[in-house]
Amino acid sequence: MPYKTRILITFITIIFALTTNIIKADEPPAEGMLPPTDILYLSFKSMAENPTMGRIEQVGKYYGRVTTENLNEAEKFALGEVHFINLKPNEALASFEPFMGGDDLRARIAWQRVMQIRFRAFNETDRVEKMIEEYKQKFEPNGMDVWDIDRQILNIATKYQKAGEYQKVVNLITNAIERLSGNAPYMTYRMPAQFMKSFEETGNVELAEKMMLDVQNKLKNVVAAYVKENPEGHVFYKAADYVPGREYRMEEGLLGYTFDEGYPNPELRFHQYNLIINDLDGALWRIRIEK
Repeated sequence: MPYKTRILITFITIIFALTTNIIKADEPPAEGMLPPTDILYLSFKSMAENPTMGRIEQVGKYYGRVTTENLNEAEKFALGEVHFINLKPNEALASFEPFMGGDDLRARIAWQRVMQIRFRAFNETDRVEKMIEEYKQKFEPNGMDVWDIDRQILNIATKYQKAGEYQKVVNLITNAIERLSGNAPYMTYRMPAQFMKSFEETGNVELAEKMMLDVQNKLKNVVAAYVKENPEGHVFYKAADYVPGREYRMEEGLLGYTFDEGYPNPELRFHQYNLIINDLDGALWRIRIEK
């Protein structure tokens, strides 16, 4: 299965599992106007059930039903997500930017969304690079947010690599990984594997190999400890009522906590660890056979 397809299915699986865990028992009505959180639930459910169908084709049918007035803070944020998944950049910016002044999870996500929009929709590369540095000053890495600024770093690194600016890619990724701490399965840990060409072109394969081995050993130890403590199965429960107010993220979900802190859905966390470990396994294997 192509890498991008595998990642897309992973995202949809994560979101659907989270939304079905925290949604009320009653399904939203089939007709009429709905709050943004219900629109997101219907949209993610449709994407999970039809992973090969175009996203806009699925979510667009709900877009005209979203309520935009008299919303509380949670619904205002969810409205930004509705605009975001429907590729409405100006509307999404108007929803997310008011949240950027905070220091909570919504503020983190708002910064991430705004950077993604400004890069993808408006090609504001220089502005986004400055925003990445501002973000790193404002927000510490947090295991509650394993995607962090992975997408934004990936955007910039991809642009550099295509332009042949390989050392910039190496510096960007090295700094991004050095910033992270703890044992959470940060998706940025995959980047040496994703951008191996830049490490090869600059003679830094050994640096990439060391980073990947260090990360892999750390994550494997976390998984092994969890499996040892749960010999009857790696996945044994799902929380029924997580995150009051039904908050959502576009693709990442609220992915918080390590196993020993009571992560609300061990199945998803376990999958995240193994996704990174397996990606690094492939890259390390290629390095070994080429030596």
